[in-house]
Amino acid sequence: MRQIHELETEADRRKLQFEATIVQIRQRVSPERIVDDAVQMLEVPGIRAAEALKGAARRNPVLFGMLAGAAGWLFLRILPRQRGVKRNRSHHKRAKELGYGNSHK
Repeated sequence: MRQIHELETEADRRKLQFEATIVQIRQRVSPERIVDDAVQMLEVPGIRAAEALKGAARRNPVLFGMLAGAAGWLFLRILPRQRGVKRNRSHHKRAKELGYGNSHK
């Protein structure tokens, strides 16, 4: 009988810990906290801005990772298009210089 009571007590303790962790996570990713962190980073000049950014990343690592991933995805999405346009233009220009552009008329 004693073991069952100990197991129930342990289960209750872990449930309370889990609930407390969920509350902490909700506070970290709340819109108000995110806005406060963003405003704080913008208000801090120079080198302290980088420190504030690191602090925000430590407090909200999942959110920061998602934002960094989205920014990287956008950067990579735009970069190849720009390279491709330049490359296509330069190949087209080079083809005209060599006289290949006029042979299709």
